[in-house]
Amino acid sequence: MQAKVKLLEAKANGEDLEVATEDHLVEAMEAVEAVAMAVPSHGEELVAAVVVMVEVVATVVATVVLSHGKAVEVVEDAAVPSDGCPTVSVQPDFNASEFVQGGKWYIQQQMAVKYLPSSQNFCVTAEYSYTDASRSKVHVANYANEGGVNGKVYDSDKQLGILGGICGDIDDPSQPAKLAVGPCNLPKWIPGARGPYWVLAAGPSAANYEWALISGGQPTHEAAGGCRTGTGINDSGLWIFTRKAARDEAVVTKLRSIAHEKGFDLSVLADVEQAGCTYKPA
Repeated sequence: MQAKVKLLEAKANGEDLEVATEDHLVEAMEAVEAVAMAVPSHGEELVAAVVVMVEVVATVVATVVLSHGKAVEVVEDAAVPSDGCPTVSVQPDFNASEFVQGGKWYIQQQMAVKYLPSSQNFCVTAEYSYTDASRSKVHVANYANEGGVNGKVYDSDKQLGILGGICGDIDDPSQPAKLAVGPCNLPKWIPGARGPYWVLAAGPSAANYEWALISGGQPTHEAAGGCRTGTGINDSGLWIFTRKAARDEAVVTKLRSIAHEKGFDLSVLADVEQAGCTYKPA
């Protein structure tokens, strides 16, 4: 297979390197190719799933840890990779049950990333539900409109249905504000199958979350206005959530201030239009 040959021919610093997780990577590539062959006889849902799988495997190839303990990183935005970004903290004493079960979230501002381009800054919502008795696994239902209010619907359960939609895992019970999120049916052992999803702040109280600040993990790229995450599928994104669709400028300002204090570049945050949305199903 060409993919396997390319993996085996990976080089860094002029030396031939063997991919430590070669068997897993090749298996992932074979899964992508098998699904891709079925695309002509299926519809939009399968095409969207294939795109996600290809992106995940591309991330794997770009970031896989090699046998020499090094990694290759692809920078996808204009900010400069930096070790100088402040380490961000997450919400202390986080009440995951309130965050998940307290109702639908409406996004008021968000950073454009590969899977959420600025053309989808309309009627964006997120809804969560537990899928196991231990409350360590969460189903994620994302919704947006393309091109304008009540435009073409993006529904993660539909577009990624063949991959089981999107799931989140609380891998460390002592850090419930740090989830690992990705397509439900992609095995977690595949590097890049899950990405960080951190709740940096939520309030006004642990018993009643009416707003939240979310990041796709630790920011690692420095720009003039501060630090950013990446813009790909994983390790990317910044969001301002509220429980109400109607925008509360005071709340948005408060969360922007929290993000600024944590060292984030606020210029990446763009408004999401919620006025007039009907949230029609896909």
